[in-house]
Amino acid sequence: MKKKSDPKSKFGIIAMVDALGMRNATVAESKQFIGDIQTFLKHLPKFMADYFNQLPNTPKSKKFNDQPPQLATFGDTLIFSWEITPQELSAYIPDVGFFLSYVILWGLENKIAFRGAVSVGDYIQSEATVLGPAISDAAAWHDCPEMIGIIATPFSASF
Repeated sequence: MKKKSDPKSKFGIIAMVDALGMRNATVAESKQFIGDIQTFLKHLPKFMADYFNQLPNTPKSKKFNDQPPQLATFGDTLIFSWEITPQELSAYIPDVGFFLSYVILWGLENKIAFRGAVSVGDYIQSEATVLGPAISDAAAWHDCPEMIGIIATPFSASF
C-alpha cells in the first residue's frame, strides 16, 4: 500500500456557506439542490473570467483567476478556500467579497438562501477535507446570523 503524503499547512481565506432550509429536505428536494449546485459550478468559471477581464492584468488578478477557490461540500454546506500569503490578504479581500456576493445573488435567483461566515488563518486541505483553525472559526460562526448573507468572523479581524 502506497503511503499518502501529509497535507501541507496553508494560510488563506475560508468561507463556510450553508443553504437555509435544506436540513429537512426530501430526497427530491435534495436532488434538485445537487443539480442547482452543479449548475452554479458550471457557471462559476465564466463569471470569474468576466470579472477579471474587467480588471487590469495584475499578479493578484492572474493568481485569483488561475487558481479559483477550492470547493468542498458537506450536505448543504459549501466550503470555499483561497490559499494566499498573509501579505496578500488585503489585496484579496475585495475579490473574495465580490465572489461571495455572487454566491448570495446566484442563490437568491435560484431560490436558495445562503448564510455563512468567512475566516482567515491556517488550515490544511486534502481534496474535500478541510481542517484547522480557520475552518473551525468559520464553522463556529456560519450558522449564527439570522439572515441571508455572509459575515466575517470576529477572529478574522485580527488579520
